[in-house]
Amino acid sequence: MIIKFVSWTFTGLLLFCCASGALGQDIANDPIGNWENVKSLSVGQRVIVKTKNGEIAKGLISQVTDDSLIVTGKKQTRTMARDNVRQIHTVRKSKVLGVLGGIVGGIAGFVGTTAVVFPIAANGSESVDYLTIPVIIAGTAGGAVVGNRIGNRERKQRLVYQTQ
Repeated sequence: MIIKFVSWTFTGLLLFCCASGALGQDIANDPIGNWENVKSLSVGQRVIVKTKNGEIAKGLISQVTDDSLIVTGKKQTRTMARDNVRQIHTVRKSKVLGVLGGIVGGIAGFVGTTAVVFPIAANGSESVDYLTIPVIIAGTAGGAVVGNRIGNRERKQRLVYQTQ
């Protein structure tokens, strides 16, 4: 019992020491802190940019120069100075997860709508009989759309640039 305790304690201490050494790296000497990584991104690449004052810009890269970055979003185009950029992540959308989310959402919409509609229809109301199938179809379609939107959202792919 004591040997097991000592071995787990030693393992935890070893992991703590390794993790603290990795966290203590200097970002300025790290390749992630190199602006050349940003300049190597292609025009039209989807990115998320975090600025030093906490703002977040999502969109497509329009232009990268030695001292600035231009990102075109859905509503506006933003020019950000290199000195103001804290992090840049590339982004991707997953069509597979969107389809999978649509299928799961459609099934959930069907089951949920059916569970609500059938007890009401079982009472024998004639007006409910005509609406049962369309309501189930609408619930299934609504669930599929919501599931697709959740599954197809943008996800950070990799960190391209980071500075303090």
